Amino acid sequence: MRALIDLAMNSTGRPILLGDIANRQGISKRYLERLFTQLRSGGVIRSVRGASGGYILNREPKDIRVSEVVEILEGPIKPVDCITNSQICTRQTQCVTHALWEKLGVLIREELAHVTLEELRAKQVEISDAEAGMYYI
Repeated sequence: MRALIDLAMNSTGRPILLGDIANRQGISKRYLERLFTQLRSGGVIRSVRGASGGYILNREPKDIRVSEVVEILEGPIKPVDCITNSQICTRQTQCVTHALWEKLGVLIREELAHVTLEELRAKQVEISDAEAGMYYI
C-alpha cells in the first residue's frame, strides 16, 4: 500500500520509476517488481516503456479500493485458511468457530472495501505536511 500511496502522491500524469518509489519508501526494488507485476496484471497500475517510462495508476485513486489491492496481492481476505479451503479442515460443519471466522472475514473485507487509495493518499499528505511544519491548527 505504501508504494501505491507513493505512486498516487508523486504521479502528476507521468510515469514514476520503481527505483524512486523503492528509495522513498525504503522497500527493496526487487520486491516491488514482484508486487507491481501482480498489480499490473490485476489492472491497478500500468507500465510505460521508454526513456521516460515507469509506472502509473491505471485508474483514479478514488476508484481503487484497499480490498482490491489486498486480494490481488494476497488472495481472498480471510482470517484463517479453512474458510476458503475445505481440504485444510474436514470439521467445518462441526466447528463452532467456523462461522465466527467466516463472519470476521466478511467484516474485514467490507471495512477494507470502504477505504480508497485516495483517502490514504490524502491522510499521508496530512502527515507529511504536519511533519514538515506546514500544518497549522
